[in-house]
Amino acid sequence: MRGIQMTDANGQCSFITSYPGWYPGRAPHIHFKVRLTSSTYVTSQFCFPENINSAVYATPLYVARGVNPTTNANDGVFQNANPQYLVMAAAPNSTTGGYDGTYTIGINAPVGVNDSAVEPNTFALEQNFPNPFNPTTTITYHLPISAEVKLSVYNTLGKEVTVLVAENQSAGTHRVMFDASAFASGFYFYKLEAGSFVDSKEMLLLK
Repeated sequence: MRGIQMTDANGQCSFITSYPGWYPGRAPHIHFKVRLTSSTYVTSQFCFPENINSAVYATPLYVARGVNPTTNANDGVFQNANPQYLVMAAAPNSTTGGYDGTYTIGINAPVGVNDSAVEPNTFALEQNFPNPFNPTTTITYHLPISAEVKLSVYNTLGKEVTVLVAENQSAGTHRVMFDASAFASGFYFYKLEAGSFVDSKEMLLLK
């Protein structure tokens, strides 16, 4: 399963999901990605306490699959029954019949990023702003000379979903507003083609 959440002012968010199944060679685990900016992120994974795994896999929805022979200790990634910082604390919830878990992610994030100035004699595609956005954002790009320009948007499957610009444009800085009111939340890519120059960047629509 996949999901996206924005953290609150305290850097916290919550998910409701199914307990993961297992496949040979790995202990039960969940992968996650934390985005610091539209182009900066960290990825990792966490596991669960062994007693919780055993209890879940003995329930009717999981028992047919059986107990996973790979434990946290003999998993090639975790290599420990209780790997430090890689276990989600989980406890039974008598009201829902499920489990509640908390997991703290620590990230050493850069305190700032200095974007180098765009040279007037180079093509350049900037990061859209704002990002994430809902439902409009502005895409800025620079042309050192006049050129035949195509600015298009693609979904994560690589399908072109809209063309924002398709014309010859003069040298200079150009700004185009993208209105995503008709699109579903998720990641999209915008691609600039100007002469022989091609560049693309990722943006996130959150409704």
